Amino acid sequence: IRPGVSSVGTGCDGDPTDIEDLTQAEITGRQKALRNVEWLRQHLPGFENCFVLGESPLGTRESRRIVGDYTLTEDDLRQGRRFDDVIGLNNIPIDKHLSGGGWSFELLNGPHDIPYRIMLPHGFENLLVAGRSASADHVAQSSIRKTTACMTMGQAAGTAAAMALRAGVPARKVDIKELQAKLSEQGAILSQEQAPEYA
Repeated sequence: IRPGVSSVGTGCDGDPTDIEDLTQAEITGRQKALRNVEWLRQHLPGFENCFVLGESPLGTRESRRIVGDYTLTEDDLRQGRRFDDVIGLNNIPIDKHLSGGGWSFELLNGPHDIPYRIMLPHGFENLLVAGRSASADHVAQSSIRKTTACMTMGQAAGTAAAMALRAGVPARKVDIKELQAKLSEQGAILSQEQAPEYA
């Protein structure tokens, strides 16, 4: 964002796997953005001459997720759960974009482990799924879909894939202790005792 430039987001309901819903979301999102601009012009001093500079493409916060060897849950986040196959920590707040509009935001009490198994699709070999499509329930996904958690999973998935290739084993058979050692060498924090205090 540059001085004099502001960003405004909009949201709408729909099925992100349905092309008609996605088309309607594009239309609705642009209509809402224009209404927001008009509101700013009428009610906020200094915005009388504001205008739309550009629009970003439609983005969906949640769509398909795998069913993994483990599904991360809301309870795992709230309890700060630890896992033997930890590949990183997450402490990103839970945010919910509510149907019909509105938003809720909730801080976690502390970090929880991200287990390797949430990236392993049940019933498939040699496939790792990192990011917002990893195996998690709706609430847990609202936290781990954020950039830092996705980067954590991506680093682990890439490292595990290289290890599996070198060892000639499926991704599911990667030596977890060796993976954790390599991630630690790369700077990953795998222990909640090492995690910086939540600010």
